[in-house]
Amino acid sequence: MQTTGETYLNIRKKSLLFVSLSLCKLTLNVGANLTFIIALRLGPKGMLYGELLSTGVTASILIGYLLRQNGLRVRFALLTPMLKFGLPFIPNALSASLMHRVDRYLLQELTSLADVGLYGVGFRFPFMLNFLMLSSFGRIWYASGMYDVAKQENYQQTHAKIATYF
Repeated sequence: MQTTGETYLNIRKKSLLFVSLSLCKLTLNVGANLTFIIALRLGPKGMLYGELLSTGVTASILIGYLLRQNGLRVRFALLTPMLKFGLPFIPNALSASLMHRVDRYLLQELTSLADVGLYGVGFRFPFMLNFLMLSSFGRIWYASGMYDVAKQENYQQTHAKIATYF
């Protein structure tokens, strides 16, 4: 639900609200992690609890905002085509998730836990770069930019250039 809400904010060009919620989540997450890990001495579980708390609070705020803006309506005529389109993506997402996680378990069986940790850090670094560089562009382009460009007269050339450079 949170990704849907964030996409909604991007489509509606509510960047100030998006950034405010993101900073709220970050602040809450850091505060909760410090509290759970250091003050309550929960260790790694504290990080999980901090993430759950910060995500839950910001998702609740976002859900409240979405309901206030749009209400709660289900258009059953659209539900079937949406399910037909979306269901094939589920095995793909599960397979990709498995592919990115199973290697650590194999390494743990074949090497030391320290090697698995080092591999995990090395594995995350390219994804951090990807997130910092491409995610921001994708968030803007996919949510609203491509729809604004589609209204232009020469939209096909613009889409081709954007796709080439991306």
